[in-house]
Amino acid sequence: MSFKKLCKLLYQSGWFSKVKSLEKEWREDAQTFEFNFHKVNEFRQSQAFITETERLLISFGFTYTDYEDMSVIDLGAGSKLRSKFFAKAKIIAVEPLADRFINELAWCDLQDSWKVYSQPAEFFIKELEQSANFIMSINVLDHCFDFPKIVKNMYRYLVPGSLAFISFDKHLETNIGHPLILTENICSKIFIDCGFYIEKFISGFPVEFTRFYPGRSGYSSNNSISLNYWLRKGK
Repeated sequence: MSFKKLCKLLYQSGWFSKVKSLEKEWREDAQTFEFNFHKVNEFRQSQAFITETERLLISFGFTYTDYEDMSVIDLGAGSKLRSKFFAKAKIIAVEPLADRFINELAWCDLQDSWKVYSQPAEFFIKELEQSANFIMSINVLDHCFDFPKIVKNMYRYLVPGSLAFISFDKHLETNIGHPLILTENICSKIFIDCGFYIEKFISGFPVEFTRFYPGRSGYSSNNSISLNYWLRKGK
């Protein structure tokens, strides 16, 4: 199914009117919730956040030198750049709260990026079209309001043949910080319809990460197990 046909079906189902409502709630409620979470999150301010990010990315098969002198989009970068793991990469941070994080959180490091866009992932940034050698996004997409649009944007940002690695939590119900229901079946269909090839999929984090990422490893009854996808854009 083409992306246009998918959009048509979503329109007929009333999805886009739901998205508009979701966007309003997301801007008014979810983003306030998100900023307040980052403001007081001690883990994100600590060295442990950097250490655990490095361990996590290595466990998924990445190395420090993978994207030297290449363009890496950190999609939903948050207040602290996980993408600094990739030594000498040209980091492009896309984060809706970027301006607030930089101006209000002294420990925020988004300003260290090559470029920063204080925009939601749902908004297409023309300047980035076919510019990225790699896209990474960890624990972000379940906090957004229009998943198909984000996936389409990612596809357009990538250089042909390049990779996106995205990790987000599975949700079977919504709350203020997680407006979307996301499952393997829902997400895989959207990836394929947007043109991606699912190169690899892993459900859950390795068990050794349960301390800082409770529930996401899948070794408990918590429904927020992480879904981890390696998505390849065709050449």
